[in-house]
Amino acid sequence: MFLKYKSREKHIEKKKKKPFLFIFIIVFILGFFIFISIHKPLTDSEPYVYAMKLLNQNETVKAYLGDKIKHLLIIKVIINENEDGSGKADMILFVKGEKDKGVFYVNSIKQNYEWYYSRMEFDTRTEKFGIIDLIN
Repeated sequence: MFLKYKSREKHIEKKKKKPFLFIFIIVFILGFFIFISIHKPLTDSEPYVYAMKLLNQNETVKAYLGDKIKHLLIIKVIINENEDGSGKADMILFVKGEKDKGVFYVNSIKQNYEWYYSRMEFDTRTEKFGIIDLIN
């Protein structure tokens, strides 16, 4: 009799664990789709592509980060493009290279279907390199 009661407790515990696993899987899948829906439009956007191109071509940035530069984390991204050829893009990206990492700031506006960049700075957060301006 005692063994049957104990086996029922184990059976009940197993049933309790299954909904948590199911919920975890659902949350993971939803999180993945949200990540893809945000990440893909960002990496295809003209301001992102142009900014990353300039970042990868800058010799001072390459001296600090190394040759293989990629964004590691999206801190803030707002990209609005309107049908009349206007828009705005503000990005803050945490980027990483093989040597070190830093924060990349990009601010731009779109007028007459053309992007104009008012700020494109890489912050190394060090005294030696400081903030590297990629526009001027």
